[in-house]
Amino acid sequence: MVGAMAAALVSMVTNFTVGRPKFADLDAPLREVLAAAEGARERLVALMQEDERAYAALSAAMKLPRGDEGEKRARSQALQQALRGAAAPPLAMAAVCRRVLDLAQAAAERGNPALASDAGVAALLSEAALRASEINVRVNLVRVRDQTFVDATEAELNRLVQGTAARKEEILALAGRRMAGG
Repeated sequence: MVGAMAAALVSMVTNFTVGRPKFADLDAPLREVLAAAEGARERLVALMQEDERAYAALSAAMKLPRGDEGEKRARSQALQQALRGAAAPPLAMAAVCRRVLDLAQAAAERGNPALASDAGVAALLSEAALRASEINVRVNLVRVRDQTFVDATEAELNRLVQGTAARKEEILALAGRRMAGG
């Protein structure tokens, strides 16, 4: 939800920029940013529902009986599958939130300066949502036994998170300059 809010803020900034004569030279690129932000918002809402279903599957697997060896094996297999499945939605969320952070930068750079603060808030929220997604992926990976899966997922997660704190700070500084008329 936080990532979707960040995307909505990027949309708001671009909506207050596109179609205005004062920003005519930025209309086409900002329409692309607007479309991407709306797509990201919709995708994040859908991923929230996927995450709920993945959690329900994990919860159901945890409740499976474990009385005899056969039940224990079946439960263990179901848990492993559910844990891998539970890591997928937040990993996808992290990727979308990384994209929203990039879109927040575009909104801060080229959007209506009267809404530069909103682009800064979008950067804060998108980075926070990305970090929250990271935590949710990692909590599931702790119990996954497939080391190849864990390694690949960790590598992707690390790639998505790398540099986001610095990028957020750059966007906040840019938004601050634009709010001050710079």
